[in-house]
Amino acid sequence: MKEYKKIGVYLLAICLIFALTACNDSEADEFTSLRSFEYHFIPEEYEEEYSEYEKVITLEADTDYQFKVDATCESGTIEISLTYENAEEKMYIVNSSAPCNDKINIPANTTETACFSITIVPETKGDVAVEVLTR
Repeated sequence: MKEYKKIGVYLLAICLIFALTACNDSEADEFTSLRSFEYHFIPEEYEEEYSEYEKVITLEADTDYQFKVDATCESGTIEISLTYENAEEKMYIVNSSAPCNDKINIPANTTETACFSITIVPETKGDVAVEVLTR
């Protein structure tokens, strides 16, 4: 009887090892969060000198990146542009009828930096959140 219990325990251990190994392989293809940044705008705090924001992100070689951009706007407009080497500028105009929810993939060794520019008008009330993911 002890022999059957030992065999059962060994078979269970082998099954768990295979199951955990299979899980780790699938996670390697998914992006993980590296950092994020957010801006919140309200009309009462608008100042001309702070109507444009620029965020430069340095990218490491041999790493795939994904930018997850989420923006909503109750009033006014928010212009978001993303520029980086060897690619056309990606431009989003966000207002009350057109929110933004997009993912931008940048393959490894494409560029060394990516630059987000965010511009608002005086009556802007809204939020911009960008999450930087890597693989």
